[in-house]
Amino acid sequence: MSDNPFISSNTTLVIAHQGGERLFPSNTLYAFDEAYKLGVDMFELDIHQSKDGHLMVIHDDTVDRTTDGQGYIKNMDLAEIQTLDAGYYWTKDGSTYPYRAQGIKIPTLAELFERYPTMPMVIDIKQKSPEIEQQLCKLLRQFNKTDDTIIGSFHLNALKKFRVLCPEVPTSLQAIESLKMLLYSYLSSKLVFSMFRPKARAAHVPMRAGWIQIVHPKFVKLAKQKNLALHVWTINDVQEMKELIELGVDGIMTDRPDLLLEILGR
Repeated sequence: MSDNPFISSNTTLVIAHQGGERLFPSNTLYAFDEAYKLGVDMFELDIHQSKDGHLMVIHDDTVDRTTDGQGYIKNMDLAEIQTLDAGYYWTKDGSTYPYRAQGIKIPTLAELFERYPTMPMVIDIKQKSPEIEQQLCKLLRQFNKTDDTIIGSFHLNALKKFRVLCPEVPTSLQAIESLKMLLYSYLSSKLVFSMFRPKARAAHVPMRAGWIQIVHPKFVKLAKQKNLALHVWTINDVQEMKELIELGVDGIMTDRPDLLLEILGR
C-alpha cells in the first residue's frame, strides 16, 4: 500500500474542479458545500491575493468574468471584493441565472479552511506578482493543512519558491516537470525510469495536449513506480472518465463530480 495520502487503493478519487464549475458558481463556498454533500474526495481551487493581503479563492486575476464587478483582485481590498455577486455569471442554458442575488461571495482561503478543516485540497497558485507563496505557507501551517493539501502552479518560479518556504507541504509537478515525465515515459526503459526523480507527490496533467497523448499506460506505470499520485484534469466526458478509471489513474478533476460519482457507483 502506498504511503502517499493522495493515492487511494480502492477507488479513483473524485476531485471537484473549482467545486464543480458546471454544476455551481465556481470557487465559492456554495459550490464546495454542494460538492461535499455529493461525496467528493477532494476540492480543487485557485488563489489570488487581495490588496490588503487576503488570499482569495478565484480563478481569474480579475472579477470581470465571474461576478457583477470589474477590476483586478490585487487592486481591491477584501471588503470591496465581498460586496460582489459571485453567482452572477453562472448559467446552464445561457438565458437564466439561478444564482444571482443569492448572497454568494468570493471566499477567502481562510474561510474555506475554517469550514472544511479535514477536506483534502488541491490549490493552484495563479498569481505571479506580488508573490503570495509566503502568505500561503503561513496559512497552511496556521490551519494544520500541511499534510492534506497539494500545491500546484503553472508558474515554475512560484512553485520552486513555495517548495523552499514550505518543504513539508506536498506539491504537484509543474508543466515543464510533467513534460519531462512524459518524455521519460515514452523512452520507458528501466534505466530511464530510474533516472526520473520528481520533486513532488503528485502529477496533475491533462489527458492529452492537442495530438499528444499524455496519459497512456507507460505514463501511469511511471507514476506508480515513483509513488506519484496521478490526477487528470479537467474531465467532463463520461467515456473519458471510464477510460481513465480503466487505466488506473489515482484521481480525476472534473466540473461534473456527479457524473464521476455515478460511474464509480458512489
